[in-house]
Amino acid sequence: DKPVKKAHESELDLLTIEDRLHQVMEKSNISNYSVKVANNRLVLTLGEDISFPSGQAKLLDYIKPALKDMASFFITEPEYKIIVAGHTDNTPIHTAQFPSNWELSAARAMSVAKFLVDCRVAPERINIEGFGQYRPIGDNTHFLGREANRRVEISLVKEAEKSESYEEI
Repeated sequence: DKPVKKAHESELDLLTIEDRLHQVMEKSNISNYSVKVANNRLVLTLGEDISFPSGQAKLLDYIKPALKDMASFFITEPEYKIIVAGHTDNTPIHTAQFPSNWELSAARAMSVAKFLVDCRVAPERINIEGFGQYRPIGDNTHFLGREANRRVEISLVKEAEKSESYEEI
């Protein structure tokens, strides 16, 4: 009985956070984003066009005020860890800096994570993931699908209880 109640409470917490995060994004005038609550985590998705130049991992100036606002918001929710995941479409990239989409997606996640840390989000709360083209949400045979696949997802996940932490394993 108790675990069900606890799961329900955390889902309600995430829905409240989702509402607050929508307010942060609207204030920033960012339109190419989505927020959803699923599997006991909140996932904010940012499109590539507002975040990075094509084929690069350097943040666009346009997204920085919104990321600053997000960082301030994340600081107010210290019990959540932050997972920054980069994704690409399946169009191959072969540059000296990014030999594959995997490297590009990881570098993009790292750019977002570093920016959040520069805005005083505690680095020990942040995980970085690079998925390249391996977790598409759109059809890579169509330009709209490829566009949807080029994204960064920032997830908030309730920090595990101390007994589950790596320190005690």
